[in-house]
Amino acid sequence: MYAKRNGWEEAQAEVSWKKKRAISGGHLYHHIHELDFIQFLMGPARHVCMSGGNVAHQGELYGDEDDMLFITLEFEGNRYATLQYGSAFRWSDHFVKIQGTKGAILIDLQDVKVVLKSPEGERRFLLHESQEEDDDRTRIYKGLEMDGAIMYGKPDKTPPMWLGSIMKKEMIYFHSIMQGAEVEEEFKPLLDGTAARASIATADALTISLREDRKVSVDEVIGASEGVAVQ
Repeated sequence: MYAKRNGWEEAQAEVSWKKKRAISGGHLYHHIHELDFIQFLMGPARHVCMSGGNVAHQGELYGDEDDMLFITLEFEGNRYATLQYGSAFRWSDHFVKIQGTKGAILIDLQDVKVVLKSPEGERRFLLHESQEEDDDRTRIYKGLEMDGAIMYGKPDKTPPMWLGSIMKKEMIYFHSIMQGAEVEEEFKPLLDGTAARASIATADALTISLREDRKVSVDEVIGASEGVAVQ
């Protein structure tokens, strides 16, 4: 798998809490969704490596987080994933690519679409519930006047149509579980804490890798801290 979530951020009149490492953990933690998604599909990473730093956003108006992160994940069964995060990229991308034995899938979250590629050809699918929601997300990305994470992180900003739809769907499902509905096997890690713990453990191992300039086993973090985040 291969994922990119990057773009460019200008100086802000008020630095968002997400840009303050002591509060958010840093860029990797508040943009952890792609890492979380990859491990949901592939299982927990075993060995990880991360390089990067704060290249273009130093000073009082930017916070203190890294703005370029380059990640490699190694999984059991000779499987790998790479990720790229950051706010120092003038040419933005936001996608996840899945390479499989029978084909490949592109999940494009910027030029919004899902494409299944196989020897028989290509098929396109909606990413959200409707074409209107897909178009809404594309429009926001194409004409975004400010960083999406900053915009959605403010209490006076209404979530866009596509995000509101996702939130509603999640809450309906969660409510059904709280009322006693059976949990599907594939979603159990999302409800018992397993997926969240794996994502934080991997992020902590990546943080150690960047700090100590080495490949890190995720077991180092799980065994040493039992899920307590590395500072």
